Amino acid sequence: MLDRDNVLRLAGGSYDAQFVGGPTAAALSRAGAFTLEACITPEHPADKGTGTIISLAPVRGGSSARLALVQTRRRLGLMLAAGDARAPSFAKASEGLRQAVPLCEVETGTMQHVAVTCRHGSLTCYLDGRRAAQARMIGTFTAHGPYRLVLGDTYAGDSDWSGRLEGVAIYARSLRAEEVRRNYRARLALVRRRPQVPVLKVRATLLEQSDPPRPGPNPYYRALAICRYRVDKVIEGRYERPEILVAHWARWRNALLPFCKAPPGRTLEMTLEPFDRAGPRVTRAAMSFTLGDETFDLPWYYDAGLLSLTFKAGRPAARP
Repeated sequence: MLDRDNVLRLAGGSYDAQFVGGPTAAALSRAGAFTLEACITPEHPADKGTGTIISLAPVRGGSSARLALVQTRRRLGLMLAAGDARAPSFAKASEGLRQAVPLCEVETGTMQHVAVTCRHGSLTCYLDGRRAAQARMIGTFTAHGPYRLVLGDTYAGDSDWSGRLEGVAIYARSLRAEEVRRNYRARLALVRRRPQVPVLKVRATLLEQSDPPRPGPNPYYRALAICRYRVDKVIEGRYERPEILVAHWARWRNALLPFCKAPPGRTLEMTLEPFDRAGPRVTRAAMSFTLGDETFDLPWYYDAGLLSLTFKAGRPAARP
């Protein structure tokens, strides 16, 4: 989803640009060159496998990405299934020319500008405007049929990446070093002009939840619910009250989230923002609040870390 700065927050989900992938893939195929550019803020190293940040994949004939920017632990990489004019068909060529090119290391929790540009078999990766890696590629990107552009995962949905993503651009040409530096400086200036919102990180114990929001004649596509917590420890920021109210997403795509079944007494670590400064998409218009009147004077915060979207209820304990 988009946060208050119109930055895409990816956590346990992805964005499928359905009508963009085909024209983009066709343009890259005709040009024989490409540049992938984005500002990324990884939330954690992809310790459990590879997370896909940007992916171009065919809709038919399998869903493996033919071009993808990926992260494995702290290292970025480029995946490319390249066509070769010497091969009788791309279908046969792509099987033998699937390449994985290591690029550079990135930091968790820090915004970094990445640009990967390729032309005539020469690949260059820039990190924050500086050249970070070079490599040779075999063949060029070649597209046949409809494609999907997916941000934060693959079309198959098997390579989820978590973090903040913005400034995504795909060029059907290679960018010069000065162009990359200019784009990086422009994005950095934009970020610095954004209003600063205080972040609060706490470890807290769930005391009670509002009743899950119910769909009506016009069901909410997504809705929030208020939860009351006991604050056990302030990890970052400042908070002096013993309890706190937090608005979590409870209904998403018109379905109740597993978080609604979290039992009282569960201890969680959360990244929070003041509710009234969380952006235009976080409002009281679609909100469930069924807690007692004695909670009204507690400060309201918003689940900025999107814990409720990635929450997985634990399995019940086995009976003896």
